[in-house]
Amino acid sequence: TVFDGTSQTAPLVYEFGNDGTFFKKYSLSTMSPELGLSPKHLGLLRFHNQPGVNYEKVGQVVFLRHGESECNLKEQFTGWEDSGMTPKGFEQARKAGRYLKDHGFKFDLVFTSVLSRAIESAVLICEDSENKDVPMEKAWQLNARHPGVLQGLTKEVAVSLYGKEKVNIWRGSYDVMPECVGLDDNRHPVNNPLYSGIPKRELPPGGESLARTVDRIVPYWRRSIAPHIKAGKSVLVVGHKNSLKALFMYLEDTSEHDMFDVKPVSATAPLVMEFGRCNFSDRLMILKKYFVKHTTEEGLALSRCKDGSFHK
Repeated sequence: TVFDGTSQTAPLVYEFGNDGTFFKKYSLSTMSPELGLSPKHLGLLRFHNQPGVNYEKVGQVVFLRHGESECNLKEQFTGWEDSGMTPKGFEQARKAGRYLKDHGFKFDLVFTSVLSRAIESAVLICEDSENKDVPMEKAWQLNARHPGVLQGLTKEVAVSLYGKEKVNIWRGSYDVMPECVGLDDNRHPVNNPLYSGIPKRELPPGGESLARTVDRIVPYWRRSIAPHIKAGKSVLVVGHKNSLKALFMYLEDTSEHDMFDVKPVSATAPLVMEFGRCNFSDRLMILKKYFVKHTTEEGLALSRCKDGSFHK
């Protein structure tokens, strides 16, 4: 084994026969994002199989964002506020469900957050895709990112209270925490009955950076969702823009410096990731990624914010 000159962490393997004849070359960076290796930085393509490495296709996950919420309509920072959906949001969820039905998607399990906009979306998606009897697990770890003192505010109000520079840093950086709400604030998770059975130390301290969101969603993925994928199951995950972005950073092995390369998923264009395991590891990797009923360009266009950007 030798090391690629562009990295000291991604082994490049050469295999030789007993007579010294070279017959195979491959990079271990194709194994999994869990190794912390970055094919992008090595000039490799994650979704292309590497010569000499065999892959066993296992399960798949369909990702969708919840439909439009009342806070979305008002252009407020929603976070952990349990905002209900608008009529448009209900129709978005049903539309996504119809697309999945048209393409014959059947699910073994559904995962979503404990927030009503995600649960309602998941129920409607399952009803319209003819998956209404599929078991559904609701987990707070799949909640939206908690924006701290910004929760419930419009961007204009937030800027007037805290200044444009602070708001942009809180929302646009990877590991900078927003100003947290206090324990006496009803926006703090400890004051919500939904989380009464969860140890205080596990909940956000009144706000979250994207890095902290990664820290709660990835262990849940590895513990509760990944085993089903390894078992060949078909899974639906209905979540929230920034927490799904945190998960995608992990799955696609994206560094914090490239976080804006990770595009969010929309409420109407189902995003499918098909997973496999390579022949020398039990770890998962993405084999194929595509949108249902939409081209890549169409799927990405639907995930844009109202101002045309991907990251508001």
